[in-house]
Amino acid sequence: MEKEYILFIDSGVGGLSTLAEIYQRLDENYIYFADNKNHPYGNKSPEKLCEILTKIITDVKCHYKLKMVVLACNTATTSVIDSLREKFPETAFIGTEPAIKLAENLGYKRILVLVTKLTSCQPKFKNLVENTKKIGTIVKVLVVDKFASNIERNLIENSFLSNFRVLKNLYTIKLNSKNIDSVVLGCTHYCHEKKRIENLTGKTVLDGNFGVFKRVLTLDKQFALSKSFPVFMLSNSSKFTKQKYVKIFNQILANK
Repeated sequence: MEKEYILFIDSGVGGLSTLAEIYQRLDENYIYFADNKNHPYGNKSPEKLCEILTKIITDVKCHYKLKMVVLACNTATTSVIDSLREKFPETAFIGTEPAIKLAENLGYKRILVLVTKLTSCQPKFKNLVENTKKIGTIVKVLVVDKFASNIERNLIENSFLSNFRVLKNLYTIKLNSKNIDSVVLGCTHYCHEKKRIENLTGKTVLDGNFGVFKRVLTLDKQFALSKSFPVFMLSNSSKFTKQKYVKIFNQILANK
């Protein structure tokens, strides 16, 4: 029987946290496509982003049989998932959404949602905020300038300067967290700084990765016989860069 794969796509390291959440829980065959050539997605128009993702999925389909595609990127989910479902009607798509509803269900009333600029202006995101907001709940949306790019650079370069840039973003988040009781991460890149956000703000920090796992579990009709290590694909690849991605993924697994 031909192997079937679950394809994860992100503009870089962000979706590795999403992949790790599913990988540790579910025996399957996985592909992780890091579109680092086009990073960040947050500054692309929906039309351009749809063009980019259409090509990626088409190219991967030429070599692998896909069971489903996970957009491990909040920006891509809010701006183009509906268009991709129209272009690939035979393929199941799962998106990544900020865990605002989870925060509300846990009883939090003053929620700070961190998102990219493109996500913040998408109708899908705005509807999510409005449709899940209960009476008495305040949802504050914060766009943190270049946060995803700074995290990407810091994880790959691990330099003093790259870490300093991330710390500046974290300080902005801290300043905006004084009158809130929880932080929701609306970009998978932000998950890599989840612990530091918790430590700096003193607030509960939530992400949407477990929600993605539950959706994958619902749609996965026939599981693989065993778990295999993910296939890593990069749009701008070198041996060093690919090894770096594998190392980061293994570190996430080790810390879970």
